Amino acid sequence: MFTSSFESFVFTRTAAGHILGGVCQRLEVWSNCVWAIVVANGKKLCRFISKKRFLAFFAESRKQRSHAITVTQNVFNPRLFTARSASDENKTYSLTVHDRFLSCSCEDFSNQCKLIPEGKPKACKHVYAVLKFMGYQSLSAYVNRKWDINFRF
Repeated sequence: MFTSSFESFVFTRTAAGHILGGVCQRLEVWSNCVWAIVVANGKKLCRFISKKRFLAFFAESRKQRSHAITVTQNVFNPRLFTARSASDENKTYSLTVHDRFLSCSCEDFSNQCKLIPEGKPKACKHVYAVLKFMGYQSLSAYVNRKWDINFRF
């Protein structure tokens, strides 16, 4: 039972299966945790997962998938980047670096903008690829960086 579109986007049976190491047959989102029935090694298990762990998986899975993405910076405007899909070289996505966030033209980022509440961080695998290109290990490291008055893109 989901209370919002955001929850149905983040808290999925597929993600629960990855986190718990099996196939998730049932998933319920409660106020502070997620309850799942998972089949692992032929056994049916009932498990609780904290929402915090689920959200960490949401971000980490995108970080992992970002490693194969090729990033190029625009020569004329250093705030603009292009991310090229690892699986389809004809697919590219446009990214823009802002002072406190990055934006991307992909569907995942667009869905996050629609579903994740205003003011909450949003990052697709392309955003993580650009962050890595710029030398940041995480979105929070970029957002919370020390401001250097001489810093220029």
